This record gives sequence, structure tokens and C-alpha cells, in this order.
Amino acid sequence: MALLSSANRSANRLTNQATSRLASGLRINRTSDDPAGLIGAEQLREDLTKISA
Repeated sequence: MALLSSANRSANRLTNQATSRLASGLRINRTSDDPAGLIGAEQLREDLTKISA
């Protein structure tokens, strides 16, 4: 029974994560989604700000 409960919690967590990503339209919603990708995106955003200024 505990195994089924654990599997259900895991499935619910993954479903909620996928729904959150689809709803936002973003690939990275939280740092935990892709830490390296977030760092790269922030660096690109900083570079763009410098160029635009």
C-alpha cells in the first residue's frame, strides 16, 4: 500500500510540474528546472541590457 501511495505522489508531482510548464509557456520556471540554462539566460539578458543602454 505504501508503494502505491508513493508512486501516486510521484505521478502527481510530475503531472503538476508538466502542467505548470505548459501553462507558463516557459522552459524554465524555477532554478531547479535547469540551473545551467537559467545562468545562461541571465547572462544573455545582462548582455542585451548592456547593448541596449
